[in-house]
Amino acid sequence: MRIPRLVAALVLLVSTLVAVPASSGTKALTQGCIEKSWGYRCFYGPIRVATDSENRIEIVPTIPEAGYLTSYKATLVDRYGSLVDHHAAHLHHVFWANPNKDDLTCQGSGLFRQLGDRFFASGKERTKISVPEGYGYYWDNQPPPSDRVPGGVDPDTPHWRMVHHIMSMIEGYETDVFVRFDIGFTPADEAELTEIIPVWLDVRNCSNSEYNLEKGDGVEGVHEEVWDYEMPMSGQFLAFGGHLHDGGLKLRVDNATTGQKMYVSRAGYADGRRPDWDLSTMSAWWGYPGKSVTAGDTVRLRAFYDTSRDRDGVMGIMMGAFLPEEIQKP
Repeated sequence: MRIPRLVAALVLLVSTLVAVPASSGTKALTQGCIEKSWGYRCFYGPIRVATDSENRIEIVPTIPEAGYLTSYKATLVDRYGSLVDHHAAHLHHVFWANPNKDDLTCQGSGLFRQLGDRFFASGKERTKISVPEGYGYYWDNQPPPSDRVPGGVDPDTPHWRMVHHIMSMIEGYETDVFVRFDIGFTPADEAELTEIIPVWLDVRNCSNSEYNLEKGDGVEGVHEEVWDYEMPMSGQFLAFGGHLHDGGLKLRVDNATTGQKMYVSRAGYADGRRPDWDLSTMSAWWGYPGKSVTAGDTVRLRAFYDTSRDRDGVMGIMMGAFLPEEIQKP
């Protein structure tokens, strides 16, 4: 949905005012990760944003030490670090992948093997996802396997893959943004946490994750998309966080084998859903004990969208953090 010209002019004015640095001495951002008391704040960019922007895959710097990732949150900022208005630059989606590990739900050859383990995703909702205290996703700070190093990339330097689609919602307006990625982190030499496995659940898994809906699809103006995944191991989910687009209502993940409802991630709307369906939040959950599954159980993801109008390029993704049964709580 493009923004009307009058509203666009107001958004541009506000964005311009917000983007002005606090003083003439404000330093412009550079790409990389900065250590904080709670972990790392990483900046990736500059990224040129226009109305015709497409999906891009970037090789990006990582946290510069081994340890455990314990929380994630992403947003967009300008070159001086100020937050960018959601309508001036639309974060369609962004995700990070670790080429040092295999992805649990999308393995094999081709692009997704090259990408590696998809460990966090976000979008317009900017949902923060954490794991319970004592757990984390382990990063070894090592270069990736040689068969996952693209041409022209230093094979001896650790890196992550960042896949993003960031676009301007205002016709003719272009700008440069940075993705700001805040990561809760515990160094490996300070504490030994229990390692979790990221689980990417997606109604269009192993693809660009997008699908289109026509006005009136579904039942009584609500379309339901369903995807099943057979769990290869027993254990429990310790966290869930959802990603939908404008018009999304909720994501629900169930154990279809046992009938257990595991979690519902609900969409929140700043405008009360109407008239613009301006999605602003998605709920997330983390806790211990978690939601148990057994090897062979079918985990079912369902994405629900309003179809009072056409919906192009929508997604239905739920990120999970999984603790295998053989790993004990510290």
